[in-house]
Amino acid sequence: MAIAIVIGCCFFDVFIAEAQGFPYVIFYGDSNAGKSTIIHMLAAIFGIANMTELTSGTSTIVALRAQMEKMNNFPVFIEELDEKRIQNIEDLGKDVFSAVPRKKSSKDGKEIATEINTSFCIGTNHFFETLTFANFSRCIPINLRRRQFDLSNFEYHSKEALKKLSCFLPKILFYRDKILDFYREQYRIAQIHCDYARICNNVAIGMTIWTVINDILKKEILNTENLVKDYLNYFEPYLDTEISYCDVFLSDVYNMFNKKELLYGREFLITKGKYLRINLNKYCTVYQSVYHKKLHPNEIKIKIANDKRVISLKTTDIKPIGRAIKIDISDNETLLDILNRVSKTAEAEEVDYEETP
Repeated sequence: MAIAIVIGCCFFDVFIAEAQGFPYVIFYGDSNAGKSTIIHMLAAIFGIANMTELTSGTSTIVALRAQMEKMNNFPVFIEELDEKRIQNIEDLGKDVFSAVPRKKSSKDGKEIATEINTSFCIGTNHFFETLTFANFSRCIPINLRRRQFDLSNFEYHSKEALKKLSCFLPKILFYRDKILDFYREQYRIAQIHCDYARICNNVAIGMTIWTVINDILKKEILNTENLVKDYLNYFEPYLDTEISYCDVFLSDVYNMFNKKELLYGREFLITKGKYLRINLNKYCTVYQSVYHKKLHPNEIKIKIANDKRVISLKTTDIKPIGRAIKIDISDNETLLDILNRVSKTAEAEEVDYEETP
């Protein structure tokens, strides 16, 4: 799917006009998993055999936006995206998906707009701290692991071998006048298997390019209906759940407990075998000393207020930790396992002192 999306960028203007959306691709995961190999192969299809012509992942977001304006229907390949840049990519991805220009005013009051004329493909060892459905539905995230692919018969390691791949692009461009007819048919197929319009659009673009490749080679290399089924099955967790701030918060609690930064019975307790009771004032104090970032209890409350797991944000006094909020963690086996790792005395205390209004 990801390979087809990147190749499909040669029709970026056509898809934007018809579908009003074009996803970006992010290859992430272990080092030496093949991310660069795939990106180099895709870049070679677009005529880039010299890898020094790719865009560095340490480039500023302003510079990356400038690339999106400069390139027309030609993907921007970003190698080794820096961890500091990863969170900024979400905003860039939103603009690129809909080709929405970024506007700002100059000192003399003139409006400056940065147009979007293409999409991008990233290789990185990092990933988003939180992946919301809004972000996922605008990108194709591919997690690569070491030894996942057998590259023993891969022929395109040398610069000369990579140059041969550029011969394929003109054959694909020949289908420009037919591409929307192919897309509409593939979108119809995608709708059978998926209820999300934006996801249907994304997979239909990938399916369209594979339809073109099958037609060029005069044989079915890949069945497009199987492609959409496999894609949706593989990414079902992203479709059915959204990583919320509450997920991140609970993960931080567990990680800080593991590192002995948060102490059971001092900052938090687990009561009745299913409720996390945590003193946010104490939590924020520890968090700030560990991460050197300001964090206020009200900030946490605002961000988790709409999460269905939150039983009460009104603090009640619970010995010995003091005033604490209440979150249902009955489905969080990781946090519940803490009960198996704390002393019997601490467990007894949290049962005895459930709460005092």
